[in-house]
Amino acid sequence: MDFKISFKELAKTDSFKFQCEEDDLNDFFNNDAVPHSELLLAKTYVYYKEGTDQAIAFFTVSNDAIKSEDVKSFKRKLSSAKRYPFFPAVKIGRLGRDINFKGLSFGQKILDDIKHSFTFNNKTGCCFITVDAYNNPKILDFYKENGFRFFIEEESEDRKTRAMYYNLQIYKKNFELAMRNYKIGNT
Repeated sequence: MDFKISFKELAKTDSFKFQCEEDDLNDFFNNDAVPHSELLLAKTYVYYKEGTDQAIAFFTVSNDAIKSEDVKSFKRKLSSAKRYPFFPAVKIGRLGRDINFKGLSFGQKILDDIKHSFTFNNKTGCCFITVDAYNNPKILDFYKENGFRFFIEEESEDRKTRAMYYNLQIYKKNFELAMRNYKIGNT
């Protein structure tokens, strides 16, 4: 890449160009993202070519919760006095990449940024990331390759989306291990 990338929350005054393969994502970015933010429903963040109005990729997040019975392995780690019926989560409502930036791993970067932000810079508690991923093998594989799991393993193929989640404790553990290994290697 021979250009600089900037990142910001999408604002009413922005006029970014964005076009991806999904009409639903284009419509949301161009027409609904700012009103969703103004109504406090979701926040949209955009990566763009610095000094231009060209959006590279964007994502939208909002609050969510997961029923504790849907993630039994996590629940077992808490003492019986601290059991919760729901666990806090952040939902990726939309994630898109402009067609001009295909193949540059921006989706991977966005997921890594979201994982890091909600693990180390989060203002409230958040244990999971959720997403209703388009029921498309390529998209589902993308999320699976990034550590997401299905809430329901087998589901009808005629559904438009599949509900998935990612446990942020896994990211935290792996990040801390990588940092320890880095420090050991650089001493």
